[in-house]
Amino acid sequence: PMLREALRTREQVMGATSLEVAASLMSLAEVVQFDEGVDLNRRALAIRRPALGPGHFDTALSEFRLGDKLFCKNESEEAKPHLERALVVFRRHPGKGDKPASWWLATLGNMLWFQGKRSESLIYHRESLRIKEAALGPEDPDLSIGLNNLGYGLTLLGRYSEAKPLLERSVSLSEKALGANHPGLSTYLQSYGELLGRMGETAAARDALERALRLGEPVRGPDNGQIILTRQSLAALYVDLGDHATARTHFRRAVEGMERSTEVLD
Repeated sequence: PMLREALRTREQVMGATSLEVAASLMSLAEVVQFDEGVDLNRRALAIRRPALGPGHFDTALSEFRLGDKLFCKNESEEAKPHLERALVVFRRHPGKGDKPASWWLATLGNMLWFQGKRSESLIYHRESLRIKEAALGPEDPDLSIGLNNLGYGLTLLGRYSEAKPLLERSVSLSEKALGANHPGLSTYLQSYGELLGRMGETAAARDALERALRLGEPVRGPDNGQIILTRQSLAALYVDLGDHATARTHFRRAVEGMERSTEVLD
């Protein structure tokens, strides 16, 4: 109600096409239902583009927010040009705004991934990582997430030789920053373990996944989606290693976790 009232007041005082109204439209769009949010973002963009020009950062922000909502509605053909126009501007201003250009690129990469456009997704993840590494340097622990996203994506596409050095770096950087026993390591260890398992390095994969489970389960709990997936992977590895008793234990606990969990697993 407060945001709607602020919008009405600005429209009355400043006019329906003022930049202040555009800002209110953007704010309101973030808290309403999707269809209304799309309409509000369209209105904001219709104000900002002629007033500020297509190359202005605020115009690009409106383009991206509209594209994001359209993408979430599975209207990807309409969404894509908005997102691409926004990224042109974000690349020119990599440090402007509350999010760096690398963040916007990774966000678009994630959108494409969940829509099944995986090869295209990795193009954006790779560019995001390149920009971030150029800004922070190759040893910055903040690179771990980007390395993991790109490496895990390559793993799922079967491009193991490309994935391995990226995932090794993500584990190494996060371990240096967090320490060997920090639960934050579990995500990176899981990705690395999944890769090793697919490469046939069964014992090494088991060690990485057992460590991921040991660090992650006390914090996330047994019903967490990542923990369930880790146990499923371990069950398959222990079958390959001939340890059927341990495999059954992991499989049973994974099933129990799924029965209790409200998360949707990939």
